[in-house]
Amino acid sequence: MKKLKAETDLIAACAALLDDLTGVTPAEERLVEAIPLNAVKSTESEIFRHAIRNGKDPLGEAFSLLRAVPIRRRLGAVYTPWPIVSSILRWLTREAIPDRVVDPGAGSGRFILAAGRYFPKAELVAIEMDPVAALILRANAGATGMANRLKIIVSDYRVVTLPKIQGVTAYDLCHCLFQGR
Repeated sequence: MKKLKAETDLIAACAALLDDLTGVTPAEERLVEAIPLNAVKSTESEIFRHAIRNGKDPLGEAFSLLRAVPIRRRLGAVYTPWPIVSSILRWLTREAIPDRVVDPGAGSGRFILAAGRYFPKAELVAIEMDPVAALILRANAGATGMANRLKIIVSDYRVVTLPKIQGVTAYDLCHCLFQGR
C-alpha cells in the first residue's frame, strides 16, 4: 500500500475514493481543489478501497501518523481503538437495537461505519469538525458502500442539535469521555 507522506497525499487518496464532491463543505472542496489531478493512481486507490472494505482504516491511521498528537488533541481528535469500538457495539447489541446511531467527533468513521455493519437498518449520523477528517470519513463511507446511508455534519458536535426521532438513539460517547466532556 502506498505510504502517505503528507496531508496532501492523504487528501489526494480521499479524493480518488470519492465518486463526486456532492455534499462536501466549501472547506473540504478547497482541500480537494488544491490537489493535483491524478495525484493518486487508480490502482493505488483500489488498494485503499480493498483495505477499507475489509474493515481496515488506512486513511485514519495515516492521518494519526501525519498530524502530530498535540495538534490532534487540541482539535479533539481521538481515534477510538478497534477493541473499544467492538466492545461498545457488542454491548449495545445486548442493550437495544438503535434506530439511529450518532458519532460526535467521528474522525475517520471507525465507530459509525462499524455501527452501520452491526445495525443495517439504523440511521447513521457522523459529526466531525475537521475538514480533513471529514474527507477521510466520506472516502471510507464511499468505499464501504455506506455513503448514501450516512449523514455527515461538518461542525463542532457541541453546537449541533439533531431532530428527535421515534425509537432509540445510540451515541459513541468515547470521544466525549476521552475529552472530559
